Amino acid sequence: MFTIFKVIISDFSILITASYLFSKLTKKSVNSELNFFKKFRFGIYSGITGILLLIFSIFYNNEFMIDLRLVPIVISSFWVGGVSPFVASVIIGSGRYFYDFSDKGLRFFILYLFIGISQIFISKLFKEYPPAKRLFLIFATIQVPVILNFLSYSGNSLPNWLLIFASVSYNTVGIILNNQFLKDMEDRKVSYQKLEKASTMDYLTKIPNRFSFDNQLKKDLADQESILLFLLDINNFKKINDFYGHAIGDAVLIHFSAILNEHPQIHGRIYRLGGDEFAILLPKRDLHASIEDFRSLIKSLIRENPYIEEAYELIPLSTSVGIGISDVESNSGLLYISADKDLYQDKAQQKKDLGGSL
Repeated sequence: MFTIFKVIISDFSILITASYLFSKLTKKSVNSELNFFKKFRFGIYSGITGILLLIFSIFYNNEFMIDLRLVPIVISSFWVGGVSPFVASVIIGSGRYFYDFSDKGLRFFILYLFIGISQIFISKLFKEYPPAKRLFLIFATIQVPVILNFLSYSGNSLPNWLLIFASVSYNTVGIILNNQFLKDMEDRKVSYQKLEKASTMDYLTKIPNRFSFDNQLKKDLADQESILLFLLDINNFKKINDFYGHAIGDAVLIHFSAILNEHPQIHGRIYRLGGDEFAILLPKRDLHASIEDFRSLIKSLIRENPYIEEAYELIPLSTSVGIGISDVESNSGLLYISADKDLYQDKAQQKKDLGGSL
């Protein structure tokens, strides 16, 4: 009895550890969208897990083995599908054959080969089903052939059906445990990804924030890239906020960032630093025009796309642009100061051109 208890503890420990390792397979979510090679790796991990579970089996009359080797196949078919359950089945079937090199072992290998091939299609067939129903059906399509194989060589007797009941019950508990632990790990991964995204993206404009800007700038400078930093702010933004209200002010910020982010050369390179201040980071080698022409392009994009508020009133927009150019001696602080000085010079020049009305 104590031996059985040790086997059960070992089996569940293996499943819990496997759930953790499966979740660490990829930074992305573990699902059917994984590429072929990651599905293949998931199948290998599942197969190895099945071999370990095969080693820790409960024996009856030194012949019948109650273990959880089917659980990794079910889990790989449910979570990943495709080639993963096939690879797992081949590994586990091979392990069962090498266990005793018997005719029975060969039958098991052929059986697991059949299960693996069938799960390639079954995992796709049940893909759109509700999770609980899909898990049950996958388990059933794997467990039924195993039961039929056992009855074919052991006979249809009450003791055999009791053994089948014990095995199915044990595997059911194993599947529920393994699936729940993996689900918990994946839920935590998704929550972390959401927090990570929230820490790097501006909530309002949905573009990268100051934290992302600082990291990207340091990375580019560390790579000794020649960097162009364009600092932007919205002219008269305080007046827009005061006259139209903060809701319209927020809408203007969203509109402003979207207009620039839609330009192919700026897309993904614009950051909101705070308030109405934005930055564009460009490697100098990627600039297909002169620096001043690019400054003019930014201004014209904003000037030619006024914000249209709900009452169809046009709110004209303009921007001031400061430029910083990195060199070998530049650091992020010096580059930012240089661009900031140029921003205020540009704003002063625009005020002068407009007779001080900016």
